[in-house]
Amino acid sequence: MKNIDFKFTDDGSLGLYNKIVDDIYHASSGAYSESYEKFILPSEYSELFKEKDEINILDICYGIGYNTKSVINEFVKKYNNRGKKINITSIEIDKNLVFLSPFVKVPQYDNFIKDIMCFFIANQFQEDFVNYIKAIINNKLYYNYLDNSLYNSNKNIFLHNIYYQYISDSSKNGTLIRLLKSINIDFIIDDARQFIKKTNKSFDVIYLDAFTPIKSPKLWTFEFIKLLKEHMTFNSKLITYSISSSYRNTLINNGLALGNIINNKKNKIIGTIASLNNNLIKYPLNEYELGLLNTRCGVMFHDKSLNLEDNEIINNREIYINNNDIQSTSSYIKKYKGSKKWKNMM
Repeated sequence: MKNIDFKFTDDGSLGLYNKIVDDIYHASSGAYSESYEKFILPSEYSELFKEKDEINILDICYGIGYNTKSVINEFVKKYNNRGKKINITSIEIDKNLVFLSPFVKVPQYDNFIKDIMCFFIANQFQEDFVNYIKAIINNKLYYNYLDNSLYNSNKNIFLHNIYYQYISDSSKNGTLIRLLKSINIDFIIDDARQFIKKTNKSFDVIYLDAFTPIKSPKLWTFEFIKLLKEHMTFNSKLITYSISSSYRNTLINNGLALGNIINNKKNKIIGTIASLNNNLIKYPLNEYELGLLNTRCGVMFHDKSLNLEDNEIINNREIYINNNDIQSTSSYIKKYKGSKKWKNMM
């Protein structure tokens, strides 16, 4: 956690900055807003629940839990008590972020979100979770960013309540019991590449919320996406905020249909959606976007062993680009924007 900084974003929610990667977990314009617009809305849960009553979701790079929490928030408000169920597998390599996540201040979420997250984390990690919360209370490192109840309550009482409310089977309140009948979360503390090698699960929705491909490509490589595809059904959706040409080229080369995620209010491209079912793609890439994939920015990242470090993956890509005659991205853009085709697109 020493390499993580907390920062409030423009919508009042909390974002994270990773000093090592020199990148943010969420947009400064709004961590909650980004999660809802770029991940939840494109999922179209209303359409998914028309086809089936139980949906399996994979949240890659859980962080402090915005995507998982937003799914639960949406589910409880719209689909709870309607015979529907969601199963969420949340992957995060930093266990400390998972432990902090229920207590992060986010004004857009109701209190039941904290209860649900605490229940699943406490039941899965037991003493490990309780001891970490004890350490947080003692050092008050994140006083301004976490739930006031951690610091305003007596420490022993607060920790007792963790046991009483979330671990002891005899103590759950009625509201939480009802919610737990339709929601399940499984936390995986691991490198996502290793998890996807081992699991036999398939997922209806996959959220890929890793750091940007150009800075941390290990979860954007051809080989990793190929593995993800093996855990998708025909109607599954793979959703991310990234519009990287390298990533998009990787999707195409893995036989996936893809398109833009559009914020219609702002008329802005905010992400990429992919599926085996071309009918699920509302906004396919245009000719200009497809042409970018054949330039240097579209060169894919590779990690055949699925265990390389980011710098190795980046260096291998640079070597490939330098040793091959590939059109520069800048020359392509200059040429295309000077053509009649570009003027007709405007």
